[in-house]
Amino acid sequence: MVLGVDDFAIKKGHTYNTGIHNLRGETLLDVLAGRKLEDLRAYARSHPDFLALKPKAVVMDLAQMYHTRISEGFPDATRIVDRFHIHG
Repeated sequence: MVLGVDDFAIKKGHTYNTGIHNLRGETLLDVLAGRKLEDLRAYARSHPDFLALKPKAVVMDLAQMYHTRISEGFPDATRIVDRFHIHG
C-alpha cells in the first residue's frame, strides 16, 4: 500500500482538513478535521485501524507535521515528497 496525505482548504486561509488516500487503489480512505500535528496524532489514537495499514511508502508535501507523524506511526515506510511541491 502507498498512502497519500495532503491538506486542503475548506475556507482558504482559515480552515483546513487532511485527506488520506490509498494511491495504489486510487481511493479516499478518510478525511480528518485539521492539519496540525496534534490533529494527526489525535486521529491516529482514535483510529487504530489507520496504524494497522502498514504502508510501504507515504507520499506527502514538505510540511514538517506530516513527516513527523508518519515517522512516528509508520517508521518503516519510505517518505516521498510529491512532485507537485518539488516542481512548484
